[in-house]
Amino acid sequence: MSRREPMAVDELLNRARGQMALGIHYRLGGGKLFPEDDTCAGDDGTCDCSGFVDWCFGLPRQFDHPFYNDINGGWINTDAIWRDAKDGHVLFIKCAPAVGGLLVYPSGKMTGKASPTVGHVGIVTAMQGTRVSRVLHCSESNMKVDGQAIHETDPGVFESHETTICCRCYRIKHDHETCSW
Repeated sequence: MSRREPMAVDELLNRARGQMALGIHYRLGGGKLFPEDDTCAGDDGTCDCSGFVDWCFGLPRQFDHPFYNDINGGWINTDAIWRDAKDGHVLFIKCAPAVGGLLVYPSGKMTGKASPTVGHVGIVTAMQGTRVSRVLHCSESNMKVDGQAIHETDPGVFESHETTICCRCYRIKHDHETCSW
């Protein structure tokens, strides 16, 4: 999956949903470094939220670009996605919520607060009008349901954080462009 052309939203969602029920466990920092494999899970069977999203979009975990290098050494994690969407527009741009977009909130260090200690990111899979109704994400709390880290849930975990934003990745073709590059 190391191609340059944009991917359709349906292709993104199929790729993401294909990781459900594979026995993938959550580990912060887990996941593949490169998106070419058939699974987002690392050799130890684990993944984290940004590793899952990066893999779904066909992005490597680390990106050699000055904007990303300045944030955290080039890693495409929740803090970097959030900051890019707000200020950089290298890979992501802040937009109105839409299927195929992301919900993301950063760690407290990005906003000058003590919490949360880590951020979170997930892929919007369903809308009810202008409101996000379902999100596909990889998390430790998802593991409490059935031992699987990747689930499609309501957006409650994202709604509970005031710094949550919606953004889009340049790799996805959207039917309704509501943001400018």
